[in-house]
Amino acid sequence: MERRFDLNKMLLNGGIRNELDLEVALVYDRLLRPMIKENPQLKAIRKRLRDTIEDYETKNWSASSTITSEQIKESDLAELNVEKEIHEIKQSLIRFVQHDLS
Repeated sequence: MERRFDLNKMLLNGGIRNELDLEVALVYDRLLRPMIKENPQLKAIRKRLRDTIEDYETKNWSASSTITSEQIKESDLAELNVEKEIHEIKQSLIRFVQHDLS
């Protein structure tokens, strides 16, 4: 079964493609920070994730890019969806740490 929220896919398959991916990536980043103390291997993964987030934000949200009202609506909707599915996102990160890094 394919996981809906998959950190590996996000890091390996071209990064962040849309606002939902961005919001999920931001949650992963926030959750990884305290986990690094127990698993220093996650530091490099968090760095790659932060670089991916920065690339997307630079391309889509920088002062030099045109930000549309549609883009803002998409961002707001993505944020609401992520709030509703935060438990699934946390579980996918736990599975990633337990299985994919073992």
